[in-house]
Amino acid sequence: MLPFRLWPDVGDPAQVRYLAVWTPPENIAVTFRNLELVFSVGAGVDQFDFSQLPTHVPLIRMLEPGIAESMVEYVTMAVLALHRDLVQFMAGGTYFIDLIMTNIRMPGRIQFLKSLGYNPKRDNGTSKPVPLLFQLIYQHYQTRLDNKNLIDNFPLSEEKGIKPYDEALNKNYINWLLENSADVNKLEQQNFGAGVTRPNSLLYMMLHNAFLLEARHSIWRLFAFHNILADELVRSRKFMNISSQPDVSAWEVFRAPANRLIPAETSDRSLLSFVQLDRFNAGAGIDIGRYLNQAKDALQTLKGLPTARLERLLAEHIDTLSYRLDSWQTALFDRRLRQQRELTSVSPQRRTGIYIGS
Repeated sequence: MLPFRLWPDVGDPAQVRYLAVWTPPENIAVTFRNLELVFSVGAGVDQFDFSQLPTHVPLIRMLEPGIAESMVEYVTMAVLALHRDLVQFMAGGTYFIDLIMTNIRMPGRIQFLKSLGYNPKRDNGTSKPVPLLFQLIYQHYQTRLDNKNLIDNFPLSEEKGIKPYDEALNKNYINWLLENSADVNKLEQQNFGAGVTRPNSLLYMMLHNAFLLEARHSIWRLFAFHNILADELVRSRKFMNISSQPDVSAWEVFRAPANRLIPAETSDRSLLSFVQLDRFNAGAGIDIGRYLNQAKDALQTLKGLPTARLERLLAEHIDTLSYRLDSWQTALFDRRLRQQRELTSVSPQRRTGIYIGS
């Protein structure tokens, strides 16, 4: 009977004649001078570095039913793990792998910014935080939408509205947006009060962002009304402060007192609050407040709707924006042209030529 040992207890290496391994140990030719056979316990031999194996020692690929069955089980497990997000769960939860991959690729991205003039250090020598946009840009993957948290993290209802953050006053996050529409600090910090976590549902984030975008357009129209050029307010910007010339953020514009920027204006209200004054509801400056007021009117309508209806409205809105408008337009043009040339009629006569009309 041959003696049998388990690694690393190999006994006298000179007495070892056979090895059953996944990958061979280092210096196999020197350590096991009398080796005669090496068995691969894996399903294949791709893991072996043949240059490290003695030339006179055969490598045997073991074939037995258990290996085939275990490979089928392994592949099935891998497919189910990906299907059920087991990798994410084992790694620490939703989006954990995305964050890890972002950090791994970050040095190259910082180097790219430095080539554009970005300084990753503050004046005091400490490192600046990693730009948050790098979690959204320059990635080969997309984080999945949490379809259980579109409106709030409760089951959808045809009767119940959004879960209140203030149970006593029955106020939800849309109420909060309306009540704080002129408060720059609260909108920036998204401060819902002591001990209250800010919402992270998709609807809240989209409504918050949409209101701020419309506020920027209102301030832009205010500046245009006074012949002040401020196109940066309505221009899409991916990066800020990457050159020696500092950029003004939207929050800084929101906080700026109106009388510091508008000629002959006496109000020291912040621009965000200023464009929501009643004076912009009529008269020559009506376009300044018109669309921001429409956004607030829409919030008034949405705040009391049941969550199931809000979910349908949100899905229809996103679905509408997901289609290219030009394809719809050209389809209408084609239909009109076919009607003019009578291509849709049963008549064999086809009208030709170009017809110009109003």
